[in-house]
Amino acid sequence: MIAGVGSERQTERMNIAPGELYFIRETDYLTNKLTNYVKIGLVKDVEGRTSTDRAAEHQTGNPRTLSVYKVVKTPAISEVENIVHKLYATHRIEGEWFHFTDAQLATAIKAASQIADEIKANVKAITTAQELKTRPSTEKVVKPTAKLLGYFEEYHTANVKFKACKELVEQYKDLVKAAADDGEDISSVAKVKPVKDQEVLDIEALSEKYPDLWQQYCVTTSRVSGSFRWATYSGNELSLQKIDKTLFALTEEFAQLLSSKSKSAKAALHEKHLVLLGHQARAELDREIAAAKVQIICKDAKSIDGICTWKREVKESVNFDISTFVSEHPKIAAQLTSTKKKKASVVVKPKRSQKV
Repeated sequence: MIAGVGSERQTERMNIAPGELYFIRETDYLTNKLTNYVKIGLVKDVEGRTSTDRAAEHQTGNPRTLSVYKVVKTPAISEVENIVHKLYATHRIEGEWFHFTDAQLATAIKAASQIADEIKANVKAITTAQELKTRPSTEKVVKPTAKLLGYFEEYHTANVKFKACKELVEQYKDLVKAAADDGEDISSVAKVKPVKDQEVLDIEALSEKYPDLWQQYCVTTSRVSGSFRWATYSGNELSLQKIDKTLFALTEEFAQLLSSKSKSAKAALHEKHLVLLGHQARAELDREIAAAKVQIICKDAKSIDGICTWKREVKESVNFDISTFVSEHPKIAAQLTSTKKKKASVVVKPKRSQKV
């Protein structure tokens, strides 16, 4: 595929498609006892299949009998699965397979059910907020209420947690990448993923050399756009230490491990990083729910005084139809296309280290 320089990205939104989160267990053929290995996966309602169907599909090649142990029905199934996977990343063995004691599994199922219930309670607000993004705003300004101020604090509280986790997770990824660049063996915690070189069409050169042809493939579209922005929090201090002492202690320990050169520190870092992933995923959900609650009250207004701004307006954008141009003028496209070399990416594994 040929890409153009400066292509636009759309803002990601929660996929609210419903489905089932399943917990599949194994029964050992010789002992007739359940093993500690559990597969946590999903089936989307749109697929027209059930969790039992998925268990039958996974049975192929597995010498142990698979059975569906628990099913959690939920909207935003992809979101729920992602959060649960990250919350229990320290138990993750490979792919969607986890290792749990019975007590740990019961805790994981309870957590998944609670997350599903929380999203069910807020799915209408999330759906409405997504619809409001496509509607232009008016000049109206909403006055803050005690309820809105509560949502405002909920968001900023979650954001403190989210940002603290994200910063340390990124630092750990950078550390692993640096180790890979230095030739160290990182296979226990990460994998090097080859990336294909990218063919890039020089659209600017095309517009200068073939202006009429360039104009022919320019497509003008209109859409409502506008960023939702939170006001700066100016209430009581929201420090991580006050908000979540457990998470604060974890971040302090993690920061110390990052600066250590010892092998034991490096071994501990990966597991601590997995715990941070869980906290980050949970905080991200809290942020999105708080935002949706505020957005449905903001409705078509351009702002809520002291809480947020959300000016939305119809804007036109001109985009070059690369795929059609390349298919209809392959020779010219080839003349103006260059290869952009891509460096292999280092992907940190969201599971337990293979070396302890």
